[in-house]
Amino acid sequence: MDFIKVDNSITLSPIVEDYFFLFIERINDPKVYDNTLKIPYPYSLKDAQNALDNFSNCSKSFGKST
Repeated sequence: MDFIKVDNSITLSPIVEDYFFLFIERINDPKVYDNTLKIPYPYSLKDAQNALDNFSNCSKSFGKST
């Protein structure tokens, strides 16, 4: 699994289904919706699955993780 270290306290990792409920809990906020272009509110399990499918398709077309 690829990780991106942003700084000593933040590391980014690919989204996997095991993280969906944590991801949904953190992103399901009207402030996130207000400050992004395509993240819906309320954010659902189906939205998380659609995002993972989209990231997977992009990775296949680009030939590397996106």
